[in-house]
Amino acid sequence: MGDVLTPDQLLTRPPGVARAGTLGTESDWIALGELDCGPRLLFVDASFIPSENDGVVVDLAPGRYAVSFRILGYGDDWRVSSLRATRGPVERRGAVLGKTWTDAGRTAICDPVLLGPWWDLDPDAAYARVASVLESGAPFGVAVFDAAAGAVVPFVESGFGDGEYPVVELLGPSGERVGAE
Repeated sequence: MGDVLTPDQLLTRPPGVARAGTLGTESDWIALGELDCGPRLLFVDASFIPSENDGVVVDLAPGRYAVSFRILGYGDDWRVSSLRATRGPVERRGAVLGKTWTDAGRTAICDPVLLGPWWDLDPDAAYARVASVLESGAPFGVAVFDAAAGAVVPFVESGFGDGEYPVVELLGPSGERVGAE
């Protein structure tokens, strides 16, 4: 996009107001972190982690996935346009796997099985860890449960807020699923 923003600038730059008829310009992918997946990845409203019933579960090969997002700029306004987790090169987008929704204006991805022990042990304390990051007011972030194990919850503001968003598979050069967006 014209002025490529760094993650630090994204944290400090207040969004403007998109004007009707303004065409947006999309940024390159911005790294958010990594998470482990094995073999399920959940796209979900950040307030409903780790409920598989409230999001879209994607079956992926176990391993560490890079998490990144894009923003769409409309003059002095910007919005998150995409969130994805990938392992290896992405050749193309594949099928729509479902739709996730958000009522909190933030979308997260995580491995629900990896996070399960924290919720089983103390659901209130586990949610408090996520809520403290969400309530920071940042347009993106990562709640960390166990960084070494990749037990993290990356999240982004979701476009223009609440709504439904498609989750699509990402395919590698041989047609194998290497992630989701």
